[in-house]
Amino acid sequence: MKHHDEDERGLRNSLLPQNAPKLPALFKELGLGGVSTQDKFKIAYADGTLKVMVKRKSGVAQTAIRNVAAGFRALTEFAPDEMKSKAERNAYIRRAVASGVTQQAAGEQFGLSQSMVNRIVNDKPKSSR
Repeated sequence: MKHHDEDERGLRNSLLPQNAPKLPALFKELGLGGVSTQDKFKIAYADGTLKVMVKRKSGVAQTAIRNVAAGFRALTEFAPDEMKSKAERNAYIRRAVASGVTQQAAGEQFGLSQSMVNRIVNDKPKSSR
């Protein structure tokens, strides 16, 4: 019988040791500060890179990226209160996408979904259901 953290070949997952830190410790280690039950977050791991995206109740969106092998680290933060208006935010998003930033990446930076970025880029209001 294989252990719960073994893959199909029976290899143990060495990324997270048995005594892995809980989420608050992980967030602090990544430079994201504390974690609240009101925060929304997404954790992804692929090809040796850990990516944690957090959207705070205040609207602040943070993204931490760490490559576990190469030592690469990046931390971005968007604080909506620091922008003058949604129009300013939307103009920035349109410029970023026009310069080659993907809609997904722009959404992650601003704490928005890719579909919302698409509506902003194409200047379409959110549809009512």
